Amino acid sequence: MSVLHELLDQQKAFCKDLLEQHKKSYKSCLQGIVDSTFVHMDNLTRDVLNISKDIQDLKANLQFYQVDIVELQSSLKSSSEKIQDISTSLAA
Repeated sequence: MSVLHELLDQQKAFCKDLLEQHKKSYKSCLQGIVDSTFVHMDNLTRDVLNISKDIQDLKANLQFYQVDIVELQSSLKSSSEKIQDISTSLAA
């Protein structure tokens, strides 16, 4: 009977060691997932900030070009009026 108890105690110790190893492996796997998630979130945050900056730059460029377009439209209108005046004076 004592041999049976001894074998059961050995089996219990072996199972306890296996359970501890499994627990460590599981924690390590979860830590890897968490670390990977944080890296991906950091990269995503950086990309969103870069996109936001690019959008702001694009908006500033569009505003700059809008001013140019307004100036060109004014110049075109003035030139069209001069051409019309010249055409009228030539026709008279």
